[in-house]
Amino acid sequence: MKFDNILVSGCSWCYRPYDYSKPVGVRKTDIIGMTKTEAINLCFGKILSDKYNVDYKNIASPGASNDLSFFQIVNNTLNNDLKNSLVILGITELSRFFVHHKKNRKVIKPKGASQSDVFKLSEESIKTFHEVKVSLTDEEMQLQEITMMCDLLQGFLKSRNSNLLVFNSFMDGIVLEGRDYYYDGFKSWARHIETYSDNYTFNRHPNAYDHKLLANDLYEYLNG
Repeated sequence: MKFDNILVSGCSWCYRPYDYSKPVGVRKTDIIGMTKTEAINLCFGKILSDKYNVDYKNIASPGASNDLSFFQIVNNTLNNDLKNSLVILGITELSRFFVHHKKNRKVIKPKGASQSDVFKLSEESIKTFHEVKVSLTDEEMQLQEITMMCDLLQGFLKSRNSNLLVFNSFMDGIVLEGRDYYYDGFKSWARHIETYSDNYTFNRHPNAYDHKLLANDLYEYLNG
């Protein structure tokens, strides 16, 4: 597979390693004293782009939802006239969703910092809004919708001589069967980390060592 640039999207798992957020190493492989700037350059996408010697851009963001990632990939591709790209998307939890709030787009998720200041609503109102929406949705149907969106995204990227590569960041039960753009090297990145790290707590953010291993795995997969 040949491409001129790599574009990464997803939530915090695709954003950067999180060694820097721990003052004391939680895992043996944590890099003590890492800065946020250093962490950016140790993301799996950056490592992979260095291996291929191509341009790299990361539009992932902490707390991002899947629908926000879809929107940002298409928007970024069109605005920057990207072609011959490898777009890597890390699927995140299904219960997150984003809303068009005036001129901004904000993600509402089940846990995290208060968003009441963004929407000018009480924290309880935001929580109730999320609970009602989630109660009216079906996870199996959501997965079908994500698969459909990935299919459409792959078709859009193909029209620009680009390719999509999707993997599951940490959700159990997410599998996009029969899709050539779906990386099936593991059930989820989180579960994969459990297989080689004795002191890893499930769903804790990956560190720089995990990003390096993922970059190596994806490199072998793309060249296989």
